[in-house]
Amino acid sequence: MVSDCCVCKVSQGVIDNVSFHSFPKNDERREQWLKSVNMTVSKKSCVCSQHFRETDFIYKVVGDSVRRFLKQTACPTLSLDNNSIRKNSEELNFDTKRVCNPRYMGDLRKEHFMSESVYFIVKKYYDETQKKLNTLHQKVNRLQKKFNTMEELTKHLKSIGLLSDETEEALQVGPEGHA
Repeated sequence: MVSDCCVCKVSQGVIDNVSFHSFPKNDERREQWLKSVNMTVSKKSCVCSQHFRETDFIYKVVGDSVRRFLKQTACPTLSLDNNSIRKNSEELNFDTKRVCNPRYMGDLRKEHFMSESVYFIVKKYYDETQKKLNTLHQKVNRLQKKFNTMEELTKHLKSIGLLSDETEEALQVGPEGHA
């Protein structure tokens, strides 16, 4: 379902990095929002992120992406009068889209984010994940070397007659962990 902002009428997907937020279910907070936007809305009405301050958001890493969530205390306060809305929507160029949609986390750059703080959160998460991945690759390589050494030692001991067929069979373990 495509959402439209009840304040500025911007549709979801038209402008990059704009998120849509439905009105709170809590009656007290809903009243605050209604007073702020000063209009009648339906149950499915949304307000886009352009009407919130940067400090109204928290950012969380969800899977391989960073998602923006409103704080519990957030209330729309920016560009709520009709004159500024018309002026802002006239200035928007709806034909422009991001030139590059990054496919991998490593392809992300500062310009893909609304603020530097979000970029640095994602960069830190990415760097930490890369370090963990490199550590795991090193562990796999070390275990593979140990496995190969054990296999060579078993063959050598068998060739000089220090291992019986039964003992060699008991020592043989495949890469999958099966005997």
